[in-house]
Amino acid sequence: MADFFGGKLNKKTKKIDPFFEQKRKRSAEFIPVPNDLKDKVGTGGLDQTIIERAQAIIDNNSFDFTPEAQRQLSALREGIRMCQTQRDRFDTDGLIAIIAQPAMQLKANGTTFGFPIVTKISDLLIRFIEVLNEIDDDAINVMSGFITALNAVIVGQIKGYGGKEGAGLYDALEQACQRYFDKQKTTKG
Repeated sequence: MADFFGGKLNKKTKKIDPFFEQKRKRSAEFIPVPNDLKDKVGTGGLDQTIIERAQAIIDNNSFDFTPEAQRQLSALREGIRMCQTQRDRFDTDGLIAIIAQPAMQLKANGTTFGFPIVTKISDLLIRFIEVLNEIDDDAINVMSGFITALNAVIVGQIKGYGGKEGAGLYDALEQACQRYFDKQKTTKG
């Protein structure tokens, strides 16, 4: 078993393309901003004691991530509810933006607060929605699976990567995404 983020978790499973062999339809826009603080301070490293103190603060952080994660999960649920009930009123990109925002928050904060499995699952959800052509019932079912998985991790306080269960959960979600796109190829092509 290798690195959770980049290596193979299980030699029996085939490596799935990061975007499920789909052409990316949307991606983040990077806006370069001037780094005024760096210009004022200059370049160079930090004193080792400052780095150690900062690391100690991070390691001893007692912030309870669960309420914030549950808020973001509620926003995800609401986004999926809108996909189910408002598909005819909003365009696909608008609905995806509603889902992407809380997913990005979970991805950004999961590892910081001791839940790297939340970051990993949220990243997979983001990659899934980035390549969707439309939001159909099958896509909603896949996204609902992500909510179920994230809820289990958050409510169950599964910190770290979740061991074999976490790896299995991630693999199941990844395979569900791949099955969705495989089905799209056979029904459209």
